[in-house]
Amino acid sequence: MSTKLLAILFCLLLLFAAELTAERIPQQEKESAYQYINQLRTRAGLIPFSRSSILEKSAANHARYLSKNNLAGHLQSRNRPEFTGEKPDDRALFAGYASRDVTENFSAGQKDAQNSIDGLMSAIYHRFAFLDLSKNELGIGIERNHQGLNFVYNMGNDRLNRFCRYGIFLNDGPFYTSVCRHQGKVSAVDFDLRKNEVWKQNPEMVVWPLDGALGIPPVFYDETPDPLPDYRVSGYPISVQMNPSFFKKVELERFKLFQQDTNTEVVPIRLLTKRLDPNQRFSAFDFALFPLNRLAWDTVYRVELMVKADGRPVGKTWTFQTAAVPSPMFMIKGRNENLQLVSDRQYAVYIAPANRYPYIERLRWESMSEMKTEVSWLDRNTILVKLNGKECESTHFFLNGDRSFIVQVADRDNLNEEQTYARGPLPGCLINTLKDLPGFRVSARGEVIPMKADQDYWVEITAIDKPVTEVKWQLLDNMQIRVNHLERNILKIRLSGFPGQIATFYLSNSRMFKVVLTK
Repeated sequence: MSTKLLAILFCLLLLFAAELTAERIPQQEKESAYQYINQLRTRAGLIPFSRSSILEKSAANHARYLSKNNLAGHLQSRNRPEFTGEKPDDRALFAGYASRDVTENFSAGQKDAQNSIDGLMSAIYHRFAFLDLSKNELGIGIERNHQGLNFVYNMGNDRLNRFCRYGIFLNDGPFYTSVCRHQGKVSAVDFDLRKNEVWKQNPEMVVWPLDGALGIPPVFYDETPDPLPDYRVSGYPISVQMNPSFFKKVELERFKLFQQDTNTEVVPIRLLTKRLDPNQRFSAFDFALFPLNRLAWDTVYRVELMVKADGRPVGKTWTFQTAAVPSPMFMIKGRNENLQLVSDRQYAVYIAPANRYPYIERLRWESMSEMKTEVSWLDRNTILVKLNGKECESTHFFLNGDRSFIVQVADRDNLNEEQTYARGPLPGCLINTLKDLPGFRVSARGEVIPMKADQDYWVEITAIDKPVTEVKWQLLDNMQIRVNHLERNILKIRLSGFPGQIATFYLSNSRMFKVVLTK
């Protein structure tokens, strides 16, 4: 067999293996998703979901629609590819479901099933969908998009599905319309009876987080629709669902949250009920407490609840613990703080919410040429950072709102209980970095400075009120450039090219300068 033919066969085998892997990963995630959701429901005392092939088909259709059209949402447009129905119940009917009593959760661009479900459980309306006391079957669809995996979850009631498939049309007595695929009248009593059959299989009260739960996220950001439209960051919501099969009327009398070790009440909070829910998604049996500030990491909280249910008091007290930070944590405000890190060790950096900037909307960084910087997100205010480099090498981070901070390699970190840090790079380190290099001081108002090719220079931007937060450049295709942002107004530049070639630098604050290469 020729070498060329062997190479072709090898490539075909690689393609076949890649296709198998691409197909297998979503299937593995689907199995994980079913298992994880039912694990959470069982822990909450609820019956697990059974698996519905019809709802799985409708969920898969919507996951495919979202990925094909690079969208995120519950609604579909008829003029787009992969359209199967405008709303979740329309898509369920298209797939063959007979009942319109279908709810949907989705999350886009996720790493895996657990991240998808945990994120949805932190959002109150989506949490209630997963913990719905009237639903007992589930279908999950997963598709890839350019950012990760799209997950779609369709929940239904198999008794209502059978009832709508075989229910008898009525001409008298209480009835519902538009609850089944056939659009005809159905007995309201018989319809409610099927829903009540599932309610009865679930407990009188469902709370979240669970009593004794560990690793609860300390923060909630947003949801569509938004239960806190005037807040962009808050604490993780605590919820209570009372079972309508056991109670006719429930009134909330006490719902409070305390930090367990100090017995300090968490304030301010906002309570949501059917009357106070801004989106009218809560039933008369649903209640939620939102801490208006994010909770602390690795802290035990106590919830105290008292309701009057059909005239009698029903109470519950329970505790949960927020997640521990997986790394040593710096807590800063983004005011050009200098954070000294030991090389090859991971650290968390928490940037506190500010009035105008409640979380990080934009994040970029510039590292010195020889250093590697690994960055990942813990939440929208917290990143994980690991440096690999020599002492004094640094990375400069820039955030929205002209905020910034520096992480710099040191023989030991400068973490402290007061969380106070000097601003700018360590003077000694900066001197060591620049002491052997030629450099220029410019006001960046159009100056032209000469540099030799393939040599490092420092450039200090003088007479500026704000730090340089952005550096862009324009140069010829056959030129090469390396730029490091050493400090708020100091750049380290190396250019490669031919004498006479020019590179133009554009800075924030409407500043600019040019570099011309010399012999």
